[in-house]
Order: sequence, then C-alpha cells, then structure tokens
Amino acid sequence: MDHRQQQPTTEGGAPRLTIIFIGMQGAGKGTQAHLLSEWLVARYGGTVFRYETGEGFRQLLQQEGNYTATLVRREILQGHLLPEFLSVRLWGGAFIERFTGREHIIADGFPRSIVEAGILHSALRFYGRLPALVIYLSVPEDVATERLLKRGRADDTREAIEARLRAWRERILPLLDFYDWREEYRLLRIHGERSIEEVHQEIREKIAAAVATLA
Repeated sequence: MDHRQQQPTTEGGAPRLTIIFIGMQGAGKGTQAHLLSEWLVARYGGTVFRYETGEGFRQLLQQEGNYTATLVRREILQGHLLPEFLSVRLWGGAFIERFTGREHIIADGFPRSIVEAGILHSALRFYGRLPALVIYLSVPEDVATERLLKRGRADDTREAIEARLRAWRERILPLLDFYDWREEYRLLRIHGERSIEEVHQEIREKIAAAVATLA
C-alpha cells in the first residue's frame, strides 16, 4: 500500500512545514529552532507549533515530591539518557492538548532513538503531516562538551556530559538511517560548529530548496 502524502498547505497555498531537529546535546538545536520559528512565519505565514523536550523535562523537574521527577533527576546527574516513554509522554501530550492542525511543526530535540522515531512517524501520519524535513545538526564532541560546560547547570559535569554523548553516539546512526531511507523524509545535514548566523543561513537555504522537491 502506498502511504505517500502530499505536502500540507494553507488555504492560500503556502506550505505548512513539518521539521524535525536532531543532534547531540550542545549542537545548538534550541537556538536554531527558535530562529527557524520566526523565519517560517515570515516566509510562509501562519503560526508554529514547537515543542522542546528539554524544556518539558525541566518543567517536570520543578515538581517537588514527584517520584518520577526524582528518578529523572538521578538519571540526568548520572549522565544517562532517559527512557523513551518519558519523552513520548511529554511531546505526545503536547500534540494532543495544543496542536490544532493548522500550524507549522517543529520537533525540537526529539526523537532521540529509533524507537521514538517510529512513534513520532506514527503521529505524523495520524495528523497527515508527512512528508517532513529532518535537520541533523552535527558538531564535534569537543565543541558540544565546551558549549554544555558553559551553561553552568548542575547536571553538566564533564563526566555526565561525556556519558550522555557516548550514549548518543550509539543511537545516532540508526536514527539517521531511519530518516535517510524513507521517502516521507528529506534529511538535511548541517554543520553546527559555525556561528549561529551561518548555521541559520544554511538551514534556511536548504529548507527553501527542499520545499520545492516535496511531493
């Protein structure tokens, strides 16, 4: 059965884009997703539904006395990647509660594993938001480490950062393969170690070029 879908558009014919940001911590996903949100509205109109899993976890951690939050805090301090069900619960709930179907979508920081990618794929098919663009922000690990250390967060010790980056290395190749070989996606590889402005410019150029090729 052919599951290909046409690119969703607004009533005026402008595309409603679905964009997934993936990359290791420290790659600059949050900064670029914010800039891209503004550019999408200026270029294509409409509004943006953006969900950042990192912010979702920070809100969870603020819940004093919450058992799940206590376990999450422990895992983060030890440098462990969190299990998929937590991330899916956060972004899945945001889609159910806030998404109207009329916005551009920016998935900021998820999926983080092949399991989560499959669940997000099912959600995008359900909402009729395929095809989609996937932006992979790649940076050298030493650059990511230094960026994370400069944030000054309690969980950003060098040991915890190195543990998270090791875990990410194990997940990234299957994740890239997932998107590279599926016709519903266009994988855009971006070198994220340059200046914020240079990275943003390349993202804009590659998105504009890719939009014309989407079915």
